[in-house]
Amino acid sequence: MKVLFVPTYVKLEILPSLRNVKTKEKRLGVITTAQFVNQLDKICENLKGSVKGGQILGCNVESAKKILNNVDAFLYIGLGMFHPWALTVLNKPVYILNPLTKEFKKISEEEIEKYRKERKGKILRFIHAKTVGLLVSVKPLQQNLRKALELKDSIIGKKVYIFVSDNLNERQLEDFKGIDSWVNTACPRIEGEKILNYSEIPEKYLKKKILYSYLEGSE
Repeated sequence: MKVLFVPTYVKLEILPSLRNVKTKEKRLGVITTAQFVNQLDKICENLKGSVKGGQILGCNVESAKKILNNVDAFLYIGLGMFHPWALTVLNKPVYILNPLTKEFKKISEEEIEKYRKERKGKILRFIHAKTVGLLVSVKPLQQNLRKALELKDSIIGKKVYIFVSDNLNERQLEDFKGIDSWVNTACPRIEGEKILNYSEIPEKYLKKKILYSYLEGSE
């Protein structure tokens, strides 16, 4: 089936909000979402010391990685926390400018440390698990059944089952009491208390190294 993508932009002027951007870092890598990407050039022209990054997806921060060595911190322009959280894995300060409310803030070290501890806890849950459920989405561009089958044959010392679903809802997973840890093979930003992304499985628990690839869309 052919898919037609139509760019849609928010009719909201961002420049007035830039006056609220105040950081000790001089070089800011500017990242935004599809709704505001058409204003990115204008933003960088009016923000001293800024470096144009580009569009970010919740599960893909390649635009930020490309400028990682040229910036001291990142400035995310957009709504919500889902996307800026993805930037924290790059180990540089992350600032957020909400163009709707004009609120400007920094993701604190305390917030980042809490997030890291939660991720570590999920890895430990996997390590101690006797049974593991591999989550497979049937959504286009997220379906990764081949990777799940590869993992099922590779995970060491655990009973492994594959679960296929259209929507991955952690509450529904509670119906399967026998599963100690869940491993996500769809969008890497699908998270939960017991859901670990497959790229975070420690290698010593795998018969062979599983190469991580972004949404292979296999099968």
